[in-house]
Amino acid sequence: MKTSCLKFSRIVLISVIVGVFGLVSLPASAAKPSGVKRYLIQYQHGNADALKALIAANGGKVVFDYSAVIDGLAADLSAAGRSAVRRSGLATTIEEDAVRKLHALPASFPILPFDEFVPWGVDRVQADIVWSTGPNFGPADDGVATPAVAGGAVTGSGVIVGVLDTGIDFDHPDLADNVIDVRGSGVVRDFLFGDDDPSDDDPALIQGHGTSGASVIAAVDNAIGVIGVAPQAKILPYRVCFADFENGCPVSAIIGGLVQAVVDGVDVINMSFGGSAAFNLEASAIQAANAAGIVLVASAGNDASQVIQFPAGYGTVLAVGATDVGDQRASFSNVGGWST
Repeated sequence: MKTSCLKFSRIVLISVIVGVFGLVSLPASAAKPSGVKRYLIQYQHGNADALKALIAANGGKVVFDYSAVIDGLAADLSAAGRSAVRRSGLATTIEEDAVRKLHALPASFPILPFDEFVPWGVDRVQADIVWSTGPNFGPADDGVATPAVAGGAVTGSGVIVGVLDTGIDFDHPDLADNVIDVRGSGVVRDFLFGDDDPSDDDPALIQGHGTSGASVIAAVDNAIGVIGVAPQAKILPYRVCFADFENGCPVSAIIGGLVQAVVDGVDVINMSFGGSAAFNLEASAIQAANAAGIVLVASAGNDASQVIQFPAGYGTVLAVGATDVGDQRASFSNVGGWST
């Protein structure tokens, strides 16, 4: 097994609330010529070189090469190029790329000074019982928990959580100590612009979504702000989503993030986005992550719907919905037998 029993218990604690060099040759945001579309292509093992040559011969470009983990790639192709790939028999599946939607409810909060506290959600699932110096053994949200970590407590130490989202604010004072700074590594982890800087710096409507999600997981115990579910876990960020509801999260970028997270050896992958369609190549990446011993967590969505959302709907992913102060399903949360 990948983890010891103790480490697995830390991973479960994190999962309750959340939800390769040369991998990219072109950014996902690069403009495509008229008539050219991006496709997710899966192939039989051993066909990679022949398929890439065929794509190039037909004027196409390989955008993502996922072969470090799965037999697949993403390529920009004309209609004629796509037909050539289909006819060749080299590909097992060809699917047009799509965009998943970030699961976010935009809101404005006053910026005021305050003492560090245990957030309502962290307290509601009673994560603080495991690590607080003043454990909350009564009903959740009763104000008993002390916002401080006890020595020797289970805090997520040694666990790496890969956060696939809008990137992260590496300098956030309540998170920086728990973020693995991968900038300058030469390894692509921004799958929108094809570079090694997955900063959450897109000035759009929901800028900070990735940083906010990471803080729920691992905000530091440091006398300011809040404390996360696992305040000593480490965050490894992957930028796969634009910080708006229009451009969203390209599936080709999501697969890139999944593949790199497997290569990086993370323990948990968190995804806060979704869409109603499943994709063969994405499913293969999810399966590869699961086979590597990674715990996969995804949000169920905020559409007050029973329609299955993916990646949360894949069988090896823990789908997480939302509840309200009465421990009932939140009015906006998606629900169904596929979610928890």
